[in-house]
Amino acid sequence: MNNKIVGAVALVSAGLASVCCIGPLIVTGLGLGSLGLAAGLTRYRPLFLVLTGLVLAAGFYLAYKKRSTPCAD
Repeated sequence: MNNKIVGAVALVSAGLASVCCIGPLIVTGLGLGSLGLAAGLTRYRPLFLVLTGLVLAAGFYLAYKKRSTPCAD
């Protein structure tokens, strides 16, 4: 693979992984309460649960499916 693409994908994934820590700080800095934000998202909770289940199922499928050709050493 191209090292520039791998590096860019690594930076994007690191940024997205830090959203859970940086997000509340940004919301608090903007003066929005996290409880108010969470209350606004409660109607989407079933959607988030289904989406999480689908992503986990896809991850397990891709990780544990049988390969047509064995891995080369």
